[in-house]
Amino acid sequence: MRSATYNDFGKPAEVLSLNDRPTPEPGTNEVRIKTILSPIHNHDLITIQGNYGNKPELPAIGGSEAVGTIDALGQDVDSLKVGQRVVV
Repeated sequence: MRSATYNDFGKPAEVLSLNDRPTPEPGTNEVRIKTILSPIHNHDLITIQGNYGNKPELPAIGGSEAVGTIDALGQDVDSLKVGQRVVV
């Protein structure tokens, strides 16, 4: 899975890089979403700089919102289905 990640806080243009990561498998009561679009907003830029209210554990993935479709269901998920469009 490709993601915009950062290992240090700083200027987004200097610390963000595009990386491949293993595709996660959903756990119990979780779903995996195939992302169609995940914008990076102003608050994401401030988080990447290390100036937002809470700092994520590094390395971190930039962006906190997305739209996509569910492509895998974890155990005990019964109210959602593969192919369903979702926003997070």
